[in-house]
Amino acid sequence: PLYTFGPSSVFFNNLSSSQTVDFAATSRPAYSISGFVKNTDGTPLSGATLTLSGSQASTVTTNATGFYGFANIAGGGNYSVTASKQGYSVNPLKQDFANLSANQTANFTAAPVNYTISGRVTDADGAGVVEVSVMLSGSQSATALTDPNGNYSFTVVGLGNYAVTPSSNFNSFTPAIQTFDNLGGDRTANFTAIDFAGLHTIEFDGNPKTVDYGDFFQLQPGQTELGKFFWEFWAKPGPNAYARYMLSDGYG
Repeated sequence: PLYTFGPSSVFFNNLSSSQTVDFAATSRPAYSISGFVKNTDGTPLSGATLTLSGSQASTVTTNATGFYGFANIAGGGNYSVTASKQGYSVNPLKQDFANLSANQTANFTAAPVNYTISGRVTDADGAGVVEVSVMLSGSQSATALTDPNGNYSFTVVGLGNYAVTPSSNFNSFTPAIQTFDNLGGDRTANFTAIDFAGLHTIEFDGNPKTVDYGDFFQLQPGQTELGKFFWEFWAKPGPNAYARYMLSDGYG
């Protein structure tokens, strides 16, 4: 593509002897297409792939400054340049150059792609568990509570490393944690809640409570002052039970 030839072609009809054909080659002018790929904040994006297609084809990658270049491109051709990198969306998608007659600049801007990490927390019977705290850690941090169907969701930036961990005062979980490295797409992380032996603690605000004993607990001669005590409710409904509870006074 860097040369034109004269004549462009020679035809022979009813060839009956050896023939010699000479062509005169004339070099075409050569040009370049170059530019930068940068993040939306203006910082360079290295390792982006630039593809030249059309009258010539080539592939290069950006360097540490985000620069790329295609050299020795024959003039007069039609070309397209596209930029891409996993985990990024690039704008514009493509730049075209028809009948190339001069050096050209083609710059691109890249933005990280957002993905979703979502899932469901269910019990052993497959029913959703509501208000389980699910923590996202790693390249981003966030916390979500499961909805009445046990669903949760996080929106995260691609190529990050993430861990998802559920927690509850009433359950353990399997698996205990799920991790995603160099995230390149939407991911699903489901968990199964395991009941703590069917026992549930009613914590109120989560702090120990004290109860004044008052006159009903007036000491008699020889009795020992035990002070205030702590209490909590434990509940384990039995078959067809509607209210069976044990009140612990903390003295054993």
